[in-house]
Amino acid sequence: MLKIKVSLISLMMVFLLSGVAKAIPITFQADKDGSDVTLFDVNTIGYTTLNAERAQDLGENPFTLNQGESYSFDFIEFYATGTGGGTFNVSATLAFTQPENLEGVYSGSGLYATVLGVVSGGMLTWIDPVQQFTVDGSLVQISLAQGFTIVSGSTATVQAKVTNLGSVPVPEPGTLLLLGIGLLGLFGISRKRFNK
Repeated sequence: MLKIKVSLISLMMVFLLSGVAKAIPITFQADKDGSDVTLFDVNTIGYTTLNAERAQDLGENPFTLNQGESYSFDFIEFYATGTGGGTFNVSATLAFTQPENLEGVYSGSGLYATVLGVVSGGMLTWIDPVQQFTVDGSLVQISLAQGFTIVSGSTATVQAKVTNLGSVPVPEPGTLLLLGIGLLGLFGISRKRFNK
């Protein structure tokens, strides 16, 4: 009976320790040169124009996120001039130099209106605003803001939000659990045969 208890306790310790994964902080640095935004199929009514570009300070401030932490920053700036409105399609790439090869690609559409560039508003909808990536064993989520906005002036900003969701689950604990159940089954069968 003592052997069974010791075996079960040992198995439980191995199972619990294997499930503990230490999440490491991740440092991010947006890549201004590798990131871009493009407007296309812009249809206007009235005397107006719409332009979009990367935020001027994109990539100037690196940031580090521990598990469960988020950081938001300006990614795209829309500029409306004149008086009128219209519709548009947009594609954007948000790239990072750190971690290397991290890149979110987005597309969407929207509408806008402006009055002499004094008051502007619009609606932006991304097809896939939330994307997830695996970085150094951690799950990272990048999401772009969307929805309706009204601003005083002619410039509206779209923010990106980066979240470190933590360690990616690995199948080891499940595998160990199955192994443990199998060993217990074999132990039970051999014990029945021994008792006969």
